Amino acid sequence: MKRFLLAIGLLSGFSATGMADGLTAPSLWKNQRGSELRITSVTGSQLHGTFTNFDPNFQCRGIPYPISGYTTGGPTQFTVNFVKCGTVTTWSGSAQPFGYSAGWVLRYKGRAEGGYDFFSPAN
Repeated sequence: MKRFLLAIGLLSGFSATGMADGLTAPSLWKNQRGSELRITSVTGSQLHGTFTNFDPNFQCRGIPYPISGYTTGGPTQFTVNFVKCGTVTTWSGSAQPFGYSAGWVLRYKGRAEGGYDFFSPAN
């Protein structure tokens, strides 16, 4: 019985460790449209880095903008203020070592548009 409980405890510990990875620093993530999320540091739960848009359907391409956000080893959110275009976009989702699935909301002149992105590790 003790061995069984020890095995369960060890497996639970490994599972929690794997789930806690998420968006770590330094790391580079690319979404299905080719845009890049570069995490330069994580301080506590605060994310620091840049987002560079390469989506041909949106303006402000090729310019790295700073991100502000957080990660808790799973739930992760970050916001980018695309100053040159007058838009603000927030991504919210679940980060795992294999990828980051996130819904996004883009706000522009009082309107909102949304969608989903999947970011894969690129480094």
